[in-house]
Amino acid sequence: KDKLYLFVYLYVAIIWPDIPSYAIYKTSDWLVVDSGTGKLFSWNTCHDRYALIEGALPTRMTLDSEGWFF
Repeated sequence: KDKLYLFVYLYVAIIWPDIPSYAIYKTSDWLVVDSGTGKLFSWNTCHDRYALIEGALPTRMTLDSEGWFF
C-alpha cells in the first residue's frame, strides 16, 4: 500500500534589530535556511514563507534662514 508521509518542519527566525541582521533555522536539523540583512521582517504563519522589507528613513533636509538647503 502507498503511504502518505507528512513532514512538518518548524522554523525559528532570529532577528538582531541593532545590526540589522536575521537568520532562519530549520528545527529538525538546526541548519541555517537563510540569513542576511533587513530592517523589517514578516513571517506568514499559514505557509513556510517570509518577507523582508528593507527601508530607511529619508534624510532630513534643513532649511536655513535664507532659504538654502544644507
